[in-house]
Amino acid sequence: KLAARNKTAAEDIEKLAKKKPRSGELQSLLGYARLQQKRIEPAFNAFRRAYRADASLLAAQRRAGELALNLGRVNEAAQTMEALYRKAPGAPTVNTALAAIESHRGKVQRAEKLLTQTLTLKSGRARPQDRSQAFVLRARIALKRGDKKSAKADLNSAIRSWSGNSQALGLLSEAHIKEKRFDEAINQLRGLERAGAKSAATSIKIAQCYAAMGRMDRSLEVLLEARATYPKDAMVLIELGSAYERKKEFKQAYDTYGKA
Repeated sequence: KLAARNKTAAEDIEKLAKKKPRSGELQSLLGYARLQQKRIEPAFNAFRRAYRADASLLAAQRRAGELALNLGRVNEAAQTMEALYRKAPGAPTVNTALAAIESHRGKVQRAEKLLTQTLTLKSGRARPQDRSQAFVLRARIALKRGDKKSAKADLNSAIRSWSGNSQALGLLSEAHIKEKRFDEAINQLRGLERAGAKSAATSIKIAQCYAAMGRMDRSLEVLLEARATYPKDAMVLIELGSAYERKKEFKQAYDTYGKA
């Protein structure tokens, strides 16, 4: 029920966790329930209680470390993940989470070493998603130092490892747009949609790519589809108005701008 984001289930977990505050498993479930509700700090507190109550709950400890970083508590994140790394050295999810923290702290060499540990594991010892995330983080590190070639290679590897990696698809599409390789950008943006990351912003980017390629009719089609899906999105309406204006359909443009 929790996986289906059932509100009643989340409330039940809150009640049970209050009754049994020393149950690591219940505290871990509470953390996931709060995470689904986007209550980051309460989720962090629940995951921290979970692994402190039961040291075998490594996933809860990893979540606590990741959320500590998300909350800007870099030192606490580092301490949490270092302790976890000592328990499970070489575990792909642990390596990548710790590498993200080390990169944030400016310890790039160690971050890259941790990522290399994951990426050199034999097939079957790391899930495709874990390998893909490691490639994305290494690409982000490369981008920070201005190495676009290495970053793009890693982003392509991330997508080959797991085609549903929305971070890799998003970063790669941005790179292609900057290089004016609009056809490739459209392929990545469509990949984002197939991965479940369909949004008004993605539709607008696709339309803009078509317009940049001179395919005005296709750009308009994409924006009309976006308006049908997101009828109240102001940015979609503004972009659609601009598309009508480019086609010199001024009345349609005026009417569309008026709805934005």
